[in-house]
Amino acid sequence: MKTKTILMAMTCLCAFNSLQGNAQVAGGNTLFATAVEQRRITLRDSILNHITGAKIAEKSLQIKKFGAKNDGKTDCRAAFAKAIKKASAMKGAKIVVPAGTYYIKGPIVLASNICLELQKGATLKFAPEEKYYPIVNTSWEGTFLYNYSPLIYAYGCKNVSIIGEGTIDGNAMSTFAKWKPNQKKAQQLSRKMNHEEVPVSERKFGDGCWLRPQLVQLYNC
Repeated sequence: MKTKTILMAMTCLCAFNSLQGNAQVAGGNTLFATAVEQRRITLRDSILNHITGAKIAEKSLQIKKFGAKNDGKTDCRAAFAKAIKKASAMKGAKIVVPAGTYYIKGPIVLASNICLELQKGATLKFAPEEKYYPIVNTSWEGTFLYNYSPLIYAYGCKNVSIIGEGTIDGNAMSTFAKWKPNQKKAQQLSRKMNHEEVPVSERKFGDGCWLRPQLVQLYNC
């Protein structure tokens, strides 16, 4: 009886020591996890401290004054180009797009210090044919190359913003949306060129490659 009691006491003591050891390990893991999480928070905050958001100019331009029609049929690309050129000459401005549908045959190319304000009820509807989108220096799947221009595009700019409650409609169901099944060959080639550090100037894609352009890309901005 005494032997059994001693054995039971030893068993309980071993179990207690095992639990205590596990608790210490668990505590160590908790401390480690806490340290990792704190490190993540510190890194996050250091990044966020460098992000201030675009400065939006107080001056504004009404897109209709540059010839834009909100009938959903008239090509408004030239009107946007004129407004952006004017805004650049002013060292920055907000281009205001009121309600209505604005059809655009080709990309809107933004510039520094430009704010595109799409007011409630405003829709930018882009032409779906690839012939309207020139080949530009772009980033596709993280690889720098030349491909069809994004529908709204900016390169090497600063203080660029798109605000408001309007809609950007790629209108691509008849063309770009159908390209994905055909993109594999060019996709693999772009990755190969990237891994082999082929000069960006030689990474030419476009016609017959089926790499879909982005809806909005503020590249190197």
